Amino acid sequence: MVVTGGVCAVVAPFLPGGAAGSSGLDLAGGSAAVVLGALLAFGSGRLVRVAALVVALLGLGLAGAGLVADVRSGLPGPGWPVLAVGALAVEAGVWWARSWRPSALGAVGAVVVVGAALVAPPAVDALATSAGTAVAGGEPAAVAERPGQRRWRWRPTAPVVDVAAAGHGVVVATSDGAVTGLDGTTGDQRWRYARPGAAVGALLVSPDQRTAVITFRSLRDTRAQLVVVLDAVTGAARFDRVVRSALVETDQVRPGRRVLAIREDHGLTAYDLTTGQERWRFSPGAGCRSDHARVVVGDGVVLAPLTCADTAGVVALAEDGGAVRWRHEAPVVAGDGRGPVIQLFGSPDGGVARVRVEGVGDGGDVVLGGADGRVLLRVGPGRWVRPEVGATPLAEVEDGPRVRERAAVDPSGGLRPLPVVDCLRRGPDATTGATYLRVCERDGVVALLTQSWDGAVAETALDVGGGAGVLLVPAPGAVVPAWKGSVDELVGLAR
Repeated sequence: MVVTGGVCAVVAPFLPGGAAGSSGLDLAGGSAAVVLGALLAFGSGRLVRVAALVVALLGLGLAGAGLVADVRSGLPGPGWPVLAVGALAVEAGVWWARSWRPSALGAVGAVVVVGAALVAPPAVDALATSAGTAVAGGEPAAVAERPGQRRWRWRPTAPVVDVAAAGHGVVVATSDGAVTGLDGTTGDQRWRYARPGAAVGALLVSPDQRTAVITFRSLRDTRAQLVVVLDAVTGAARFDRVVRSALVETDQVRPGRRVLAIREDHGLTAYDLTTGQERWRFSPGAGCRSDHARVVVGDGVVLAPLTCADTAGVVALAEDGGAVRWRHEAPVVAGDGRGPVIQLFGSPDGGVARVRVEGVGDGGDVVLGGADGRVLLRVGPGRWVRPEVGATPLAEVEDGPRVRERAAVDPSGGLRPLPVVDCLRRGPDATTGATYLRVCERDGVVALLTQSWDGAVAETALDVGGGAGVLLVPAPGAVVPAWKGSVDELVGLAR
């Protein structure tokens, strides 16, 4: 047991540190104490054995303290659990050993220690996680295109960080490291997943709204984040992996319908959205490069920027296998010292993508169909297109801080003009397949405006402010407005 425990202590500092950065000098110090105790155990004489017990006990205390701190971070790595198993094995071996000759009991003890070292990391991670799942049930309700008159209310346990449409309604992320799935029709809590001690870094949802991807970050070490993939219907965890925080903060992590796409090593890596196994990798061919741009998914494809000697644009990679399904490229303008700069934007459902390339000729700013890459709109100067606003992209012309013209991008191509309703300030907005929703503040009253594509406008009074912190989420069963940073009740406008 002493030998096996010592080996565990030697290995522990070299294991991944986890998203909380739990490896380091503290872990190395605890490992050194445990190893020293194991070495002293082989000495002879009463004083040496007493010293071995004391040093091993010190190592056990350091390992226990580090393990407790790691669990409280909400993001434990494997290092401290393995070290704790090793420290306990060394202390027990020093205490009970009467002879260093090999024995059957010693062999059994070594096997137990190895098994405990393998089981400890996932067990400790489960201890740091609080989860409650739901039964899948039937199909989610249709996405609410207009607010209903029936209102449900749900009070968060901590300030709201983000809200997204997913599963049977909405997923709410709060600052206490928790995400909660609510039923959009009733407002009832369906499931909850939490890592107390950690903070939610990002809340991402797959285009089909069946998968929620949550990133958790440490409050004291911001170099990495833990990406957790959940079933958005039941809340069941599928898999997790640690990534650099910079990838999350620059939109380099994005779920599709079948894969989780992450930018790695100047290319893309796709992981199976159910198992977490790597499915495929994309790297540009000779003479080309794939510069950093936000990862965007289309309808069954993942978009990757691609710059070659004479062209720049995007290639659409099939989620099943990574083969190129379609591409859009524009000729590079000669003499531009900076080179092409590619920006990608996508609608939440993957139906539409915008490709904006600076430093190219014709075709440098277009709105494309997410499934086949056909051109829906060529964006002219002075116009800005927002696919991320919802199922229907908006094309706008601004006059200073105000919008002078607004139109919906028709799925078949072209624009559908929308009347611009004046509000006190520019508030949060969203689109569905049939409506444009906007929080509007004027004359001291906050209302939710619903505009159909024929221009008809309806108003619904709201009891939230109209500032920039308001979130507006059309979800299955209800339209849900919420305020970032607030502990006030969420209100679902259900039909």
